[in-house]
Parts: sequence; structure tokens; C-alpha cells
Amino acid sequence: MNNPSRRWQAAGGYVIDLCRFAQARLENPHSYLKFLRLNELRKRVKADACIEAGTYLGVTSYRCSFVFKTVYTIELKPELAREAAKFLEARRNVQVICGDAVEELPKIFSRGGFARALIFLDGHYTGPITGRGKISEPALEELRVIQEFKSRIGGIVIDDFRNFGAEEGFPLKSELLKAAEEFFPEYHLSVNLDQLCLVASSTAS
Repeated sequence: MNNPSRRWQAAGGYVIDLCRFAQARLENPHSYLKFLRLNELRKRVKADACIEAGTYLGVTSYRCSFVFKTVYTIELKPELAREAAKFLEARRNVQVICGDAVEELPKIFSRGGFARALIFLDGHYTGPITGRGKISEPALEELRVIQEFKSRIGGIVIDDFRNFGAEEGFPLKSELLKAAEEFFPEYHLSVNLDQLCLVASSTAS
């Protein structure tokens, strides 16, 4: 990254994750390990675009910009969207969109510009610094609105699986799994590194 302190933070977090993984104590990985997971899925499903719901500071989008042809990232809170856009301005293949992901996700697919997407759903309310939409965790609604575009979706990653059914405003884990099975029955489901992953059946092996 262009900020040395962020590079050291990423490296430190990754080392901590490896130690916790070795001790079977890894519950919530740091962002760099999550990026490695996204990149592994990118290769498997041959995605040329990453669509992220929940930009926050833009770190994941920045990393993804080096391995995806195009990155779309959606942030609900205007202040965070502006800060992320400034951080990402040198990455010409990243588009920061300020809005509600439930409304913006279909618009991205309607505009086109990519063949196959990997979707990263990480936009939920986690305190005053983040934005709150109509519901604290909109993953179920996001799955519903993108199902019609599944022919162009290679995979979907829903972050912070541990919080479903445990945090206020989050649906139950069983509700999330039911929605995933209902809207994407052709996809292979797995839970790994605190993430629910849906992978198109043609690329799931």
C-alpha cells in the first residue's frame, strides 16, 4: 500500500492470523487474510470484477484493484465514501459508489462492463462510525436483488458470519443459509474463515 503503516498493520495481522490458525483459535481473521481468500476465489471462478458492499476505509478495494480488472465498491455513509474515494483516487479501475447496496447492486449489473463478478457483502452497521440503512445487516435483501444476475456471478462472499444471530439487527444464521439456498440453489455453500461462501457449481470443485 502507499501508506507504510498500513503495510505493517497488514503484515502484523497476517502473522497473528497464522498463529491463531495453527492453534485452532482463528475466529475473525484480519483483512489481509480475507483478501487472500477473495483472490483465491477470483482465480477459481475466473472473475474479472469485484463488487463490494461496505467500502469502509477502502482497504479491501485497494488490494482487489491489483488483481481484478474492475472494482466497484458501495458505501452507505457519505463521509466514509468521500474518504475512501480520496484514498483510492490513484486506482483508476476502482469506482466508489455512495448509496444503499440493495439499490446500487442491480444498477451495477445493468450498466455492464464486466463478464463475471465476485461479490463481497460486508456492509452492515457496526457502530456510529459506520452507516445504517433501513436494516442493520441487509445480506438477505442483497441476495434477493442480485439473484436475477446469477449468470454473471461466479461467487459471493458474506463476511462476519459469526455475527448472524448474535448481533442486534442481524438475521439468524439459519435465515441467511435458507436465503442462500433459496436464491442460489445452484451454488455450492461453505463456511470458512468467518465467511459464508457461495460458489457457482461449475467452478465449485
